[in-house]
Amino acid sequence: MDIIQTSFLCGGSTDNFLAMPNVQAHTIGDQMDSASKNAISILEALAQINQQFIQFFLAQRVMSYVVASKHEFECREYITKYEVQIYIDLELSNGSAISWILQLSWVDENWILEASIKLNSDATQETIVYIPELKIATLNLCIARLKEYAQLLLDKKAHELINDLFN
Repeated sequence: MDIIQTSFLCGGSTDNFLAMPNVQAHTIGDQMDSASKNAISILEALAQINQQFIQFFLAQRVMSYVVASKHEFECREYITKYEVQIYIDLELSNGSAISWILQLSWVDENWILEASIKLNSDATQETIVYIPELKIATLNLCIARLKEYAQLLLDKKAHELINDLFN
């Protein structure tokens, strides 16, 4: 068996994978079904939003007042729900930290959106921006609101928020 070495952009780490001998690519079915197309629409929206978070993250992490930074895209299973979370954490030179958090979860018959910007300093955590939890029943409305929530978190006011901490 051949070993294929792959480097991932996110962490720059290298992982080894075993290549399966004599495995050929196959097509199962003639075309994608509607459930698959719906799945693609939410995945595309999450990818686009994650890209916006990455751009915001890259712009912020080079600022002189940022001493450490982290961007994550997580998809998790909890006891009571499944959740996708996109977030940015910036540790600032004044000792505080600021986080942008966008959460999408689903339980029963609803999508659940929630977003916030939090400021941590010493032993306190202050929610600076909170976009209330929203329960949504349809996929198209969920995608539209998800994009709106992301835009609200990453708009010009988010940049100003950090600058205000240093003025």
